[in-house]
Amino acid sequence: MSFVLSVTSGKGGVGKTTLSVNLSLSLSKMGLKVLLFDGDFGLANAEIMLRVMPRLTLKDYFFKGRSLREILVRGPYGLFFLTSYSGMKEIFEEYPEKAEAFIKEFEEFCSLFDVVVVDTGAGLGKKVIRLNQMADLILVLMNKEPTSLTDAYGVIKVMAGYGKRNFGVVVNRVLNQEEAGEAFRRLSEVTKKFLGFSPEFLGFLPEDGVVPRSISLQRPAWVAFSTSPFSKKVDELSKTICRIMRNGALQVS
Repeated sequence: MSFVLSVTSGKGGVGKTTLSVNLSLSLSKMGLKVLLFDGDFGLANAEIMLRVMPRLTLKDYFFKGRSLREILVRGPYGLFFLTSYSGMKEIFEEYPEKAEAFIKEFEEFCSLFDVVVVDTGAGLGKKVIRLNQMADLILVLMNKEPTSLTDAYGVIKVMAGYGKRNFGVVVNRVLNQEEAGEAFRRLSEVTKKFLGFSPEFLGFLPEDGVVPRSISLQRPAWVAFSTSPFSKKVDELSKTICRIMRNGALQVS
């Protein structure tokens, strides 16, 4: 039985792809069979961070009849990777039946893995909503900025409208636990007041200079700077996710 984790935020520039890539590697190193799906159909940039050059992409799946197994790529530390392609977002708008058929096949394909990490795109379009719908855990990434809080609340509100309650929050680019806790407290108060429940706080990622350096190097920070504060927090988050997996899908109240 696979555990599907979507990494989402409601806006771009928060660090979804950085977290998705590094978290997937950490989970893989723990002995889990992990699939990273680059669901940011507009940019498809996870492959750049992994230095993976797929011979085939989802474009070949949609337009050349290739199977998901055929376009699957093996990455570092045994990580499996499935890439979309820049411009694929039009599929969900122009070919809804084809897009839905893909989602159903992808859900079945996920059963081949222990964990599936889905790096969703920015915004709250049809594709992001559909990918979040299939998640056992919707990991909402935010930072301490008021606009990020608003966007995080927007994601939770929209997905709650689809009956979802499986939200975990990670606060990115903060100095310490106290700063992260304050940002989460503000989000929690709003969701409790207007939605009647609060998401679960899963941890934080520190402001760390190794992250932009790793992006310049095209090497994930978890690999290039394995002992950095950022990488250690990623490992802590991996352990938290494993705990959630053992206890079943997260259901907040």
